[in-house]
Amino acid sequence: MGTKTWHLALVIVLMMILNLSTISRVDGEQQVPCYFIFGDSLLDNGNNNALQSKVKANYLPYGIDFPAGPTGRFSNGRNIADITAELLGFVEYIPSFATARGREILKGVNYASGGAGIRDETGQNLGTVISFSKQLLNHKTTVSRIVSLLGDEKSTEKNLSKCIYTTLYSYGARKVALFGIGPIGCTPGNIATYDTNGSLCVDFINKAVQEFNIRLKTLVDNLNHNLQDAKFIYVNVYGISSGPLAGLQGPNPCCSVANIANNGGILTCIPFSPPCPVRALEVFYDATHPTEAANLVVAGRSYVSLLPSDTHPIDIRQLARL
Repeated sequence: MGTKTWHLALVIVLMMILNLSTISRVDGEQQVPCYFIFGDSLLDNGNNNALQSKVKANYLPYGIDFPAGPTGRFSNGRNIADITAELLGFVEYIPSFATARGREILKGVNYASGGAGIRDETGQNLGTVISFSKQLLNHKTTVSRIVSLLGDEKSTEKNLSKCIYTTLYSYGARKVALFGIGPIGCTPGNIATYDTNGSLCVDFINKAVQEFNIRLKTLVDNLNHNLQDAKFIYVNVYGISSGPLAGLQGPNPCCSVANIANNGGILTCIPFSPPCPVRALEVFYDATHPTEAANLVVAGRSYVSLLPSDTHPIDIRQLARL
C-alpha cells in the first residue's frame, strides 16, 4: 500500500480498551471502570493540537456541533470513541493523553493521533504524529502513573486485568475490541485522488481492505484461542459502512476542502470555512472523516449488533458484561 492508504488504514488497529469489571448493567450506570483508546484521526480528541503537524482539527468548522467547540476531533461533533463512552455510561469523555492529569487517568486515556499509522514512518510527511508504537509507550507511562496512584503493582494489575488489549496483554489487559478498516476506497479524498474506472469507489483499495479484514478477523480467533483469559472482538466497520447508513447521503464532503492534488494530500477542512447546513444527513465531514451522524451508526452497531456480521464473536455491550 502507498503512504496515503496506510495513513487511512490505521483504523485497523483502532483499539477500544475497556477495563471491564463484573458490574451489572443498569441503565444510566457506568458499565466499566475505564476505557483506553488507540488509533488515528478517527479517534483523536486533541493529541495533535500542540504538535508540529499539518493534521489538526482544533479550529472551526471542526467541532461546530460539539459542546466544547473545536477540540481536535476530526468531525463536526462526537467521534466513535466519544459515543462509545456514552453508551458505556461514562459521564465525561475520555481525556486525551496530552491533557490527562491526576486521577482522571483511572477512567481511561485516549492516545489516538491524526495522521498516525501502524508503521512508524506513516504520516511523517505531514509533520509530527504519534505512531502506534509510540502510543503503546505512552500507555506504558500511564500504567506507571496508575501504579503510583493505586499504591502498588498488584492493585494496578488487578485493575488493568479486566481491560481490553498482545503487547497490551502483557500490561495486564484482557479484553480488546479491534475495529476493521472501513471502505476507505469510497472516501471523497481517495475518489478524488485515484481513478475509479467507472466504479462508485476505488476498487483496488477496497479489495486490499477486505483482504486485510479477513486476516484481522482470523487473528481475533487466534488471540482468543492462544491468550489465556483474553477476549478479543472484531468490529466489521466495512460491512456496517457499506450499506446505506441510516439514510445518510454521500460521498461529498460537508466542509470545504482544498484541491487535494495540489495540497500535499491534506484532506481536512479549510479553516473557518462554512460547512453544509444539514450535517445530520451527511456521511463525510471532510475528505476522509465521518460526520457525527455516521459515527453514531458505526458506534451504535458495534455496541449492539444490528446484524450477526456486525461484530465477532460478540458485540461491545456483551464484552462489557463478561
